[in-house]
Amino acid sequence: KAEIAAKHPLTMETLENHLTRLGDSPFRAESFSADIQGNPMLPFSKLNQVRRDAVDRLSSKLLMAHHRAPLDLRIINHRVENTTEKQKRSGPSFLTVFAGNLDLLKVALTAGV
Repeated sequence: KAEIAAKHPLTMETLENHLTRLGDSPFRAESFSADIQGNPMLPFSKLNQVRRDAVDRLSSKLLMAHHRAPLDLRIINHRVENTTEKQKRSGPSFLTVFAGNLDLLKVALTAGV
């Protein structure tokens, strides 16, 4: 809770400076606005903590959006076993190589590919 400032009230500039300093986080502040009423005083440590908490919460939301359920290896192994039984090859295996230039082609041929 903000107190009433006796000497140094919280200004828009100070608030913006402390809350938009996002450092090496993946976020950036594109715009900032606030409605400051009266002459509030809030320690810089509290402003910085609010910013850190906001970045932590945003990071958690970002990570959860890309969260995947753990893989069940039994299901994967079953699928692999069934697939390999059905797709046994009778002929020789082959490898296709893309060489972007003549030097890479020479290297591939020298390697026996």
